[in-house]
Amino acid sequence: MKRFIAIFLALLMMAAVLPVPASAEESDDYEESEVPLPYDGALCGDHLSWAVEAGTLTISGTGDMYDFESETDVPWFESYTEIESIDLGPDVTGIGDYAFLGCTGVSVLTVPAGICRIGVYAFGSTVRILGVSGSAAETFSLENGNPFTPLISQPVITSLSNSVSGVTVTWSSSDDAQLYRIFRKSVSTDWMPLADTESCIYYDSSVESGTEYAYTVQCYSGDGLYAASSRNEDGVSITYIAAPPITGIAAVGGGVHITWEKVSGAVKYRVFRKAEGGTWTRIGDTAGTSITFGGAVKGTEYRYTVRCIDAAGNYVSSYYSNGTAFTMSDTMR
Repeated sequence: MKRFIAIFLALLMMAAVLPVPASAEESDDYEESEVPLPYDGALCGDHLSWAVEAGTLTISGTGDMYDFESETDVPWFESYTEIESIDLGPDVTGIGDYAFLGCTGVSVLTVPAGICRIGVYAFGSTVRILGVSGSAAETFSLENGNPFTPLISQPVITSLSNSVSGVTVTWSSSDDAQLYRIFRKSVSTDWMPLADTESCIYYDSSVESGTEYAYTVQCYSGDGLYAASSRNEDGVSITYIAAPPITGIAAVGGGVHITWEKVSGAVKYRVFRKAEGGTWTRIGDTAGTSITFGGAVKGTEYRYTVRCIDAAGNYVSSYYSNGTAFTMSDTMR
């Protein structure tokens, strides 16, 4: 019996000196183990980020995309129902496995020329892929049965000019283009579509004098449903300056007094006159909105017009080519 009690006491003493594991609540040094994920919440590649806004999933940055284990593994999984289009940045070089398989609201996807790798099950088989002939986009389409449309050459704006009450945009034609879509933006707005046309010229009358605008043009399918070319994301810029309309002409002290509307963005004005069958002749420049001059022959009809110029004397607006007619009669003084 004594031997049993001695063994029991020895066991109690050993238990007292053994360390007791601390619980998570008792230890300040405890750190929960974290399993590293293949992507951060805002990232989809080492140098790629993503965002969903107004129905568009935008992938921006540089380099290749991560591969994902399934269509539910992608970071935009919870936004599937919102996504109607996908915008891949020009410096994206790869599309990961399962990347857009769950984006069932997307029917057309433009794959930039810089994409050199497309993972397995990257898109559903019904998505129409627009890409460069001979590229990874065409290879993927052939292997997976996706409809493929070759991208055609990007239209190039050749001229922007200020007209009497708008901006005239002209551009080069692209082979096989069915439709052109014109886009415009200003300092306060992003690219917005203006119109579709089959020609290579467009007149934009929805402009405000003194405002800088940028324009770009992109080829579209004949039904206007999908883009068939890339576009110049920087665009070509012009500051619209309206042509000054003449508001009054009167005989004053043996001369002629002309007034016109002030034009936003104009620095100075140049006034012209011409007789029947003649050419426009410069009368003078002024920073104001009126001018008085002599030299008009009584009984002769003249036409007058005004054009905006910059500080160096360069024309920055168009002008009313018909002018405003006025005849100083013999009784006028």
